[in-house]
Amino acid sequence: LGSSKTPPPGIHDKIRRILFTPLGHAPRCAGDNRLFQHGADAPKGGSDIKPSQVKLKRSVELHQVGYQRIIAAEESIGSIEAERQTEIPAGVEGVLEDMLVREGQHVDTQTIVARIDQDLYKSSLDTAIASEKRAAAALKKAEAAEGKALASQKRAESRYSLAERMVVISDRAAGSIEEREQRRSDVMVAQADLNAAAAEVVAVRAESRAMVAELDAASAARIRPELNCRKSQGRPRFSGQINQRRQNVPYYVKPDTVILTMADLTRLRVAGHVPEKSARF
Repeated sequence: LGSSKTPPPGIHDKIRRILFTPLGHAPRCAGDNRLFQHGADAPKGGSDIKPSQVKLKRSVELHQVGYQRIIAAEESIGSIEAERQTEIPAGVEGVLEDMLVREGQHVDTQTIVARIDQDLYKSSLDTAIASEKRAAAALKKAEAAEGKALASQKRAESRYSLAERMVVISDRAAGSIEEREQRRSDVMVAQADLNAAAAEVVAVRAESRAMVAELDAASAARIRPELNCRKSQGRPRFSGQINQRRQNVPYYVKPDTVILTMADLTRLRVAGHVPEKSARF
């Protein structure tokens, strides 16, 4: 068929009979024992339109958004409690002598709720205050002595200046040798007095500085006994109601021993447990 020569007569009729013969009835070809059979038909469907040219249709519906309150209820076991609750510790170490409040009593920040070893902490504070007063008195005395030494130094400076002027006057007046010697002797004496006064000023100033340091140390030493004495008279941190007395008198307590519990009942809250599986939304 692919040659340029003229095909033999009747060849086209043979080809048509082979191609269009039903399955199972295909004739045999000359020199070939195989049968020509048709396969299964190709699947039909699809479209001749290119994917890029396909126009998809979408259906869009618009609805107005509304607001609706969702009310859900769930039963659970809970309790009402105060938002602010605290424990009142002893604050200092010693014997709990007095409990001055009862359960259910309202207190504020100035209410003394308990007393602990008052004799011990008050005596310590009194000793510290007495030491501070002695140091203050010693400083005042040293400051007075310094003032006197400064006044003495000024007087010595005045005498020394006067003695020097007298020497100049004596020299100009051509006084006797004895007089001039006396004037120079007075200058030497005034110089010695001035040096002694200056040395005394240095000494009393050093003593004043020492007294200042002693007063500062005494004031610092007073802070802790004063704080302990205040802590020994327990006070609440905020206003509220006493819930429970944890200790009875007499009882030896440490600084972190809880003696009372209290709560502020002006702000309450509900505390409970809601299982996650009970949540509807």
